[in-house]
Amino acid sequence: MRVVFLTLLLGLVAGPHTLELAVEGSPAAIEILFDGVPVSRLIRPPWIAHVDFGEDPMPREVVARAVDENGRELARAVQRVNLPHDDPSLEIVVERDDRGTEIAARLVWQSTDLKQPRAFSLKLDGKPLPLVDRRAALPRLATDVVHLLEASATSEVGQRSAALVIGGAFGERVATELVGVPLRTEDRRLAAAAASCLTGPNGEPVATHGLEAGGAEVYLVASVESRHALRRAMTPRFPSGRAGAGAAAPILRQPLPKLSRATFFWPELVAEARQLGDGRRADVFHHSPAMELSTGGFWERIYTEEPAAAVRRIAPRMADATGVAVLAAAGTGRRRAVIVVVGDREADASQYGPEQIRRLARGLHVPLHVWTVSDTPAPGWGPARAVTNSVRELREAHWALRADLDQQTIAWVEGTTPLHRYSMRPDCTAGALAQ
Repeated sequence: MRVVFLTLLLGLVAGPHTLELAVEGSPAAIEILFDGVPVSRLIRPPWIAHVDFGEDPMPREVVARAVDENGRELARAVQRVNLPHDDPSLEIVVERDDRGTEIAARLVWQSTDLKQPRAFSLKLDGKPLPLVDRRAALPRLATDVVHLLEASATSEVGQRSAALVIGGAFGERVATELVGVPLRTEDRRLAAAAASCLTGPNGEPVATHGLEAGGAEVYLVASVESRHALRRAMTPRFPSGRAGAGAAAPILRQPLPKLSRATFFWPELVAEARQLGDGRRADVFHHSPAMELSTGGFWERIYTEEPAAAVRRIAPRMADATGVAVLAAAGTGRRRAVIVVVGDREADASQYGPEQIRRLARGLHVPLHVWTVSDTPAPGWGPARAVTNSVRELREAHWALRADLDQQTIAWVEGTTPLHRYSMRPDCTAGALAQ
């Protein structure tokens, strides 16, 4: 028995959606749970459910449970929405006829990247099977023999693989996962005490399997206008208007924690969009690769980094791009922070508002820093830090970011509980969850 989501919701998700499932076997019913609450029960194909994710793009979890006549769970599939994904991923779905005989295998590919794999392959017991639209017919198989299906997808960034055992005495597969939960302590020596305060969804104590400081991931979101305003403020700090760490003002030479990296998001859309079927699409924003930061490298990158492709000069989607950056930060397993640089008269064509993105960041324990390049507070973004009037403002913004990262420690927790469902005991004085 196996259940797989065919409808994959990527990016920021809110509102009503239709979810289609592939079900192997003949369960009495498929129960759909939304954040742990039953919302639908399907008793026959087509296995299609309708779920409303609410107005805000908040962390959600949808579970599809295959059950027998007595309500005993036979199999389950989990889809996490507005949460970090294993991206990209590859799954094998086996199709059966009315008698339960395996007749075909399909490959289900999930990725937020616009680039599709160059090639897919599928093997049965080591022998290649011809694929047509990622589907291969299966030969007649002996039911008392274990068979191995192996799939692979090759893309520019490497190869993803999947394997599935069918036939014989099939046993359920058990996967062990580790979730990195970011803690904040004023003194890192208190990190272990803070980790002992972690609790799960029902308030139960959670055991950690290690603490890690390590490097940090910084995500900066800035439109063309706000980026240029920030650069103009920085220009007098560099000799001859050029970025050079050796002779720059001291603030621009201050490093972030060792092994830190920066990724820049531009809130203008890439011309293409990832088509998800059913009329849906995942918008993709211009962004840089994760860039290693040397001494002073963060400010130099702000001064010099440009998107690899031409950006269409349309109304930017500041809030939406910031939300995508928050999702990326939450999935790093490292200390993290997101910075959004905003102006006072800047148009924002986002689907979601700043308040919604702030709630998403709090839910995923991602610190969000708002920098403004004007004297007018940024509407909807909450407390903002001006950064373009003086060296003192630049210095204060830098040290606030550095302090935020320095105070974070990642607690590694075993299990599959999504990040947003962890909390701290109310009586904990050692620290708190990062946000």
